[in-house]
Amino acid sequence: MKFKKVTIAITLAVLFLLAQMPSAHAGNLYVHLSFDGTDDYVEVASDPSLNVSGGSMTVEFWAKTDSLTEAGGTTFSKSASDWSTWYYCMFLDYSSPQLSEIEWMLADSPTTYVDVYYEFDYNDGFWHHYLMSFDSADDSVELWADGVNQSVTYTHTTGSIGSYDSDGDLYLGAQADSPVELFQEMEMDEFRVYSRLLTQAEITYSFNNKEPQNQTGLVMWLRMNEGTGDTVYDETANNNDGTLMPSYPSNAPLWVDETPPPPATPPAPKSKHKPSANEPLPPWVDPRNLSAVFLFILLLVYAYTKKH
Repeated sequence: MKFKKVTIAITLAVLFLLAQMPSAHAGNLYVHLSFDGTDDYVEVASDPSLNVSGGSMTVEFWAKTDSLTEAGGTTFSKSASDWSTWYYCMFLDYSSPQLSEIEWMLADSPTTYVDVYYEFDYNDGFWHHYLMSFDSADDSVELWADGVNQSVTYTHTTGSIGSYDSDGDLYLGAQADSPVELFQEMEMDEFRVYSRLLTQAEITYSFNNKEPQNQTGLVMWLRMNEGTGDTVYDETANNNDGTLMPSYPSNAPLWVDETPPPPATPPAPKSKHKPSANEPLPPWVDPRNLSAVFLFILLLVYAYTKKH
């Protein structure tokens, strides 16, 4: 009986320790890409999973900028290979602090599109979460910033958006055109595309956690955590990897690592010195080590019961 109880206790301890381990998808949330606004972009090869044919879609990502001086920068865009129209794209337009606008366009032909924008003061050097969606049921669009559904300043719709398949590539940081143009100066992280609409709860979760709450319909997820190399890898099974362009590493988006530096090593306590409130706790009472201490005690209990 004692052996059975100890075995159960040890099992629970192991499960507890596993629960403390970081997720395999956790990655390094401080690593991201920086675009110079001159000629940097990321190119993702065309794939049917990014067409979201005839259905709803959602695009979300994190970005920050503080030095925009020219209107018309393109955050992302996907176009037909003959450049006849944009398939879907987003612009960050900045002329002055009073004219900071986000524009979201989706089209299936040069004359059938929905074009909306709203004012949002994003040019402040802080990270902001952006989300835009298209509901194929009624050709409606929504734009969110930092978890809040923003009021749409202007809406222009011509006809009904139908099947918007596109065989063109997806560009981050530039407009899909020939030649590539309208580059966006910014830093970007966590770019995701879904083949469905997200609920308000899911949007709030993404804003608070930088992770998707539900991966259903997730067709592309660029975490941008690699930190080196010319490839941004897709976390989904669709392998929609991006390539840093136009020429890595001499001329391409830069990898940025904003990981906080480790705390300075405190001086060793002197003999007969009363520890101050700022000195580290002894390892056996440090809360970060309680899991290991707990397991060690259980192992001692197991050894004792087995012996007696």
